[in-house]
Amino acid sequence: MATSHSRATAAPSALSSTSEGLAYRIHGLPVDVDSEPEARAILLQVFGPDVGLELRALGLHPDKNSIVAVAQFSRTPTALLGGPFWCLEVTVQAENGSLSIRLEIDCHFRGFTPINLA
Repeated sequence: MATSHSRATAAPSALSSTSEGLAYRIHGLPVDVDSEPEARAILLQVFGPDVGLELRALGLHPDKNSIVAVAQFSRTPTALLGGPFWCLEVTVQAENGSLSIRLEIDCHFRGFTPINLA
């Protein structure tokens, strides 16, 4: 699996206890991510394979030119503790090489959230 580099202080694979029912809105996936498997692959590079990722929705944000995901984790990644807002600048491996992205993540869902079924 490809490695990711994050400016967050926690290691991507470090986990806390179960976060049953909590949903996260994740802004900043590349606009060319057009399927659930592509979004899942990127998010698993960021948070690690052991988080129990469930994608609930994907949508194109009309103002930010990016994809928004709504996700849940069966185990909360340590990088998402102490919120309700996080900014992660990460480098992930994509089909065309390395890709640097900035993910803005919240669990308060204030503002606009485009939703399509994942």
